[in-house]
Amino acid sequence: MTSELRRRLQLAREKTEKQRIEQQLTASGLHPRFGTSALPSWIGEERSRFYDSATRPDSSTPLASPDKLGRWIEEIAMEQGVTEAVTLATGLENFPWIDLHLAGSGWASSLIEAVGRNLTIYSAAKGILLVFFADEYEYLAFMASAAPGGDDTGERI
Repeated sequence: MTSELRRRLQLAREKTEKQRIEQQLTASGLHPRFGTSALPSWIGEERSRFYDSATRPDSSTPLASPDKLGRWIEEIAMEQGVTEAVTLATGLENFPWIDLHLAGSGWASSLIEAVGRNLTIYSAAKGILLVFFADEYEYLAFMASAAPGGDDTGERI
């Protein structure tokens, strides 16, 4: 199989997955829009750092049901002021980011259901990045923010 054929097959699979994510998030009242925001370059660096086992999480909780994890994620987001418009990593190569508006409570459980337990959420308004992922026995949370006067310009990552 040629690389071009592989690329086209992956794109077709991801278009189907993109539609599923959009439909699921729309049904949850989160108003998704794919690929509209530009993201600062520091986000890629921070995400890489968080996945390094030497980096200590900012918070952790035992693995639990999506509802319990959702409440925990929402508490952390509220503490950081991340409560409205955000950009969410999808895990898709061709459609890596989706913009959405967080509405009410229960939104984190909807995100977990739509894209899985590993969540990367960026609030441009607050300049805050939140990364959550499941480890062996617990769920980890990492937080980062743009340095004052630092690179918060739009660069797609």
